[in-house]
Amino acid sequence: WDRALALLSEVRLQRLNASPVTYSATITACERASLWASAAQLLDVMHQTHIGPSAVSCAAAISSCHRSSEWRCAIGMLDAARSVSTKLDIVCYNAAIASVEQSGLWRWAFWLLCRARQDRIAPDTISYNAAMSSCAKDA
Repeated sequence: WDRALALLSEVRLQRLNASPVTYSATITACERASLWASAAQLLDVMHQTHIGPSAVSCAAAISSCHRSSEWRCAIGMLDAARSVSTKLDIVCYNAAIASVEQSGLWRWAFWLLCRARQDRIAPDTISYNAAMSSCAKDA
């Protein structure tokens, strides 16, 4: 992750145009290291520079929150992406559901399932399994 962040800094210092793929790869490196704050910051930079985060970059950033037990941040990232009309997919929602599932927050899991449906994104087996698992953890 530190090398990915260093390379991204180098790209920016050289005044090269970082692509969505460049940012997504760096966010994925942060996600694997559970660096949710760095992933969130990179998503913000993507928004500010009009690069436009993809579903891949959003899912990786949200997953970084799950790995760090930062479920509020995961929901915040999802809401931020929705507010700027980022094209989300079920992987983004599953990452958010997994973050609340880990804490046994079944009401949030069900809310996220409903939100996905409102966005015309069909929940899948992973979505339902994580929601059901959140119920078991609350018991």
